[in-house]
Amino acid sequence: MAYNLNKIEGSTRTEAQTDSLFEIGTIMVNGELFRVQDMEEMTEHFLMYNQMVKTINEPISEKLIKETIIT
Repeated sequence: MAYNLNKIEGSTRTEAQTDSLFEIGTIMVNGELFRVQDMEEMTEHFLMYNQMVKTINEPISEKLIKETIIT
């Protein structure tokens, strides 16, 4: 079901890659094994960096720090 739903949304993962994500939390891409947790952390870093760039001219405050961390 997850494979088919993701395919409808344009995912290019194979059925085997989808199985691997659910069963062991990894995915093989071009012969290289990636941990899903590592990809999630990298995505979070990009989101935080983008938030920092968007708010670069704002003074540092407790509110800004919390928004950046939570975003």
